[in-house]
Amino acid sequence: MSPPPPEHVSRKIGLRVSSAFLIASALAAIWCLDFGGASGSRAALPVVHPDLFVSDPQCPRQGAPATAAARAEAGGRARANRYPYDPVDGVLAVHQYRLAAHCHELAGRAVAAGRLRALANALSARVDVDYAAARLDLLRAREARDWHAVLREAQHLRRLTSQLGQNDYTEWLDRTSGKARAELRREP
Repeated sequence: MSPPPPEHVSRKIGLRVSSAFLIASALAAIWCLDFGGASGSRAALPVVHPDLFVSDPQCPRQGAPATAAARAEAGGRARANRYPYDPVDGVLAVHQYRLAAHCHELAGRAVAAGRLRALANALSARVDVDYAAARLDLLRAREARDWHAVLREAQHLRRLTSQLGQNDYTEWLDRTSGKARAELRREP
């Protein structure tokens, strides 16, 4: 029996990662419902978190799509390598990989486009799982009143969502960071 085709393997991995992300999100939601209203002195509960990957970028119309694809792919690889050190690089790497895939499609390179979409999907799943874990860590730190951890996790989430601009969630993160700073100033 021959091994399954690469896209079948990628699909199975993607389904497993997606399932893990959904389970983590469900656990975070349950945790929020169980513990969210326990302390009246905390900042209001967070609003719904935004999706980090809302749209697929489009290859620029000027210039050769193959050149744009190569440039975007190189940028995606560089950012993906930096993701462990800066969370925003993971989000930007997914964007670059998706841009490169679209440019490869326009250049008639379906195999390269598929490879880059698989890289983008794998990295976006990893970033989404890290995003869910950071949200849960922030909620746990708030419940424990561990203001150092609250500040650290809120800043981490603010970096992850920095490409989305100002929204209700980022404003909540800013208020949460402010509350953590105020609480830390009160500590002896």
